[in-house]
Amino acid sequence: MEKSDALEFVEKMRDKEKTLLEGNGANLSGGQRQRIALARAFINKPQILILDDITSSVDVTTENKILENIYNFSKQNKITTIISAQKASSLRKCDRIIVLNNGKIEQIGSHTELKEKSNIYKEILQLQRL
Repeated sequence: MEKSDALEFVEKMRDKEKTLLEGNGANLSGGQRQRIALARAFINKPQILILDDITSSVDVTTENKILENIYNFSKQNKITTIISAQKASSLRKCDRIIVLNNGKIEQIGSHTELKEKSNIYKEILQLQRL
């Protein structure tokens, strides 16, 4: 739970990690649900981990911690991790980034390569002030 940055809020719950969750985690915030889902993935150590906007409901500090832990966890456990993200900041450390344009692949490369070669990626970075 520590790697998903969930430990702090779980420890504050009345029954800690034994707290019963309501349907769809209704008694958790969006960011808490994301971190619990990530903790479950870390425990299961899948061969392939697919994450969809995993940091969309957390603040920047939490986002950075979570992303660092995802990258380290994936490398240490040799897990293929696929991240779908709207925020380019979530992709900086990825080995390969696929830039889509109207549902078609526009460019594939690392963050550094795409900053130089992809007009769409550059535009995304400028819009997100990265």
